[in-house]
Amino acid sequence: MSVPIGNDGGYNYFSDGLHRLDGFLRYRAGITDSANMALASLFIALAALLFTVGSFWWIHARRGKLQSFPPQTFAGYLQRDSAAIRLPLSILNTGAVPIVVTDLRLRLEPIEGDELLMHCRTFRRSLTPEADDVDDFAHPWTVPGRTVVSKHLEFASTSDPDSILSGAPVNAVIEGLTDRQTTWTTLLRFPLHVEIMAHIGRYITYSNQEHVWQPNLRSDAAKAHSKLRAEIEARKEAS
Repeated sequence: MSVPIGNDGGYNYFSDGLHRLDGFLRYRAGITDSANMALASLFIALAALLFTVGSFWWIHARRGKLQSFPPQTFAGYLQRDSAAIRLPLSILNTGAVPIVVTDLRLRLEPIEGDELLMHCRTFRRSLTPEADDVDDFAHPWTVPGRTVVSKHLEFASTSDPDSILSGAPVNAVIEGLTDRQTTWTTLLRFPLHVEIMAHIGRYITYSNQEHVWQPNLRSDAAKAHSKLRAEIEARKEAS
């Protein structure tokens, strides 16, 4: 190694110090660059791992909830000691894991008076009532992940429907039990126009959209409901 020589032929300490300092700084810069590269590599690896785990959870393990949508039509009948409502329901599972529906019920909440509770009795092949359209009796069924399942569900009650014969729509509430929940959970709320059920003793379909009703449908239904209320009151007094 050459030794720096000053003008007077002596050893140049200043020049040698600068040389050593430059070497030290270059050494430290190399260590810092290596450390930064190691940290960047670690960050990229962790991000990739988190993305992989998150993607797997989202696609295969994410738990969702059930959603449903208001029907445009329904079918039903009203009698002195019973009633039935048939609804075409589409139920969506928003998650990736299948959900088992163990039971469903329909609550009809009038503006005034007691609600009418109806439990799911049968699954039907279509909305239009026919003599042999029973698909099966109510039982647990599965909604696969990220899938919509459509069913024609018949809800029935063995109580008199006096509380919903008010001449106004009722608030219909669909509630369900699943393999994850042991308490009733609301799936859907919508107005149900039971006030237009003019042919109360017949099991037929009705539109839930006011703009397609016949002009005299509401008045005909009011007469039929008034007659049914009188029959229910007479039956109660007789008992």
